[in-house]
Amino acid sequence: MSLPIHKRFEIVFLSKHKYGPHFGIKKIASIVPCSTSTVKIWLKRWETDKTLSDKQKPGRSRTTTEAEDDLIADAANNADEVIAKDIHQVLQQQDVNISERTVRRRLVERGFRYMLPLSKPLLTSKHREQRLIWAKNMENQDWSRVIAADETTIRLTNTRRMSWQKPGQRAVRRTMIDFARFLQFSAVLIIWTLALFSPLITLFIVILLSWFWSLPMTLTLCLIYGFWMYFDRHTDSQGGRLSNRIRQWSIFTHFANYFPLQLIKSEDLDPNRNYIFGFHPHGVFSFSAFGNFATNATYFSTLFPNIRSHLMILRLQFLCPFTRELCLSLGICDVSKDSCEYLLSGKSDQGNALVIVIGGIREQNLTRNNTMKLYLKNRKGFVRLALKYGASLVPVVSFGENELYRRRAHCNLIPNGIIWGRLLAGYIPLRHPVVTVVGKPIHVKQNTNPTDNDVDKLHHEYIQAVEELFEVNKHTYRSEHVKLEIV
Repeated sequence: MSLPIHKRFEIVFLSKHKYGPHFGIKKIASIVPCSTSTVKIWLKRWETDKTLSDKQKPGRSRTTTEAEDDLIADAANNADEVIAKDIHQVLQQQDVNISERTVRRRLVERGFRYMLPLSKPLLTSKHREQRLIWAKNMENQDWSRVIAADETTIRLTNTRRMSWQKPGQRAVRRTMIDFARFLQFSAVLIIWTLALFSPLITLFIVILLSWFWSLPMTLTLCLIYGFWMYFDRHTDSQGGRLSNRIRQWSIFTHFANYFPLQLIKSEDLDPNRNYIFGFHPHGVFSFSAFGNFATNATYFSTLFPNIRSHLMILRLQFLCPFTRELCLSLGICDVSKDSCEYLLSGKSDQGNALVIVIGGIREQNLTRNNTMKLYLKNRKGFVRLALKYGASLVPVVSFGENELYRRRAHCNLIPNGIIWGRLLAGYIPLRHPVVTVVGKPIHVKQNTNPTDNDVDKLHHEYIQAVEELFEVNKHTYRSEHVKLEIV
């Protein structure tokens, strides 16, 4: 019965038309082609009705009137982010009983589509600067004589739910944080994944290249890069290859804004001296040390002009291909004695700031929320270096670093508990503001052969400076409930 109309006329022509061949039913069925019963049906229809069109089916009677259809369309046009359930409830209040399914069918008939509203792109940094300049210029404006002509609703949430809209009249939602938060999360995910799983990522890339490209070429590239790493093996102990352009990449700004990170200085630093920044606490992974001192996301170069910060990390991190190149470009260096002496001895000029996370892995094991335990009493190597080269010691305390992860104890199987953040099995750090305060420098007189008493005296002075920096600032940065403990 679903035969096309031209096939139906073909059947009639082959059987009944005066100029036709007057074939039999079986012959026509083989020519069309179709079943013999279909040929009989359409020949009978032609004899009785003289038409081959489909008969109109009675179907179910329409449950809504034209006026009710107008009510549904008006409700969709007048409401903001309306769904079928909302319209159903509005009609019930008017004693009109129409199901949600019927509401959806009537909206489709009137040209509505179920879709997300448009999202207006976020303002750029340039736009923000221009608006700030305008606001400062208009500070003394008599606003009683100003009429606001363009009032736009700005939502501070990242919710954009689907609703019934006409394609040419889609709603626009001007959001301020949803896309920015996505970029921040992506930046943390990329940087953190590279830092933790660089060897696995490298292995995966090598396997892919070997499988889909060429195994000999892949091995050749690996060999070339291996030679390069060997000949370049001392760069991480000689100041790296610091690039201010790479430090200003926007991905690092998004990384810093995720928490967010903030850098505060207590005093200007003389670029004609070298410095050792003692960073406290280690936290779980020292995110604020990376964001503040390995990048320019928190404006280190503006706060401390002509000072080059070098975040000092374990040599093991420089054995990972490609991640090694990024670290060297950010000025990150090996925390070994030779590397520190190279930077402090003047071979790379003055104005170097070595950022050393003093507590190390032992302090990491002490990390707990709402605590500030510093493993510092037995850490004196950086003090001896400061005396030997006359480098100033600068205490640095990061408020909020210990709050980026929590430790969960599961049946006491792990003594310190499992480090847990958010999303992806606790892999991503929590969003928590981290404020890093750079204290006043302790200027050190050079002593190329310091005794143990000299080291102990300066070490005690440094501990006092750390305690003072913490006590002075803990109320300002909401850490008054945290007790400092030095072990």
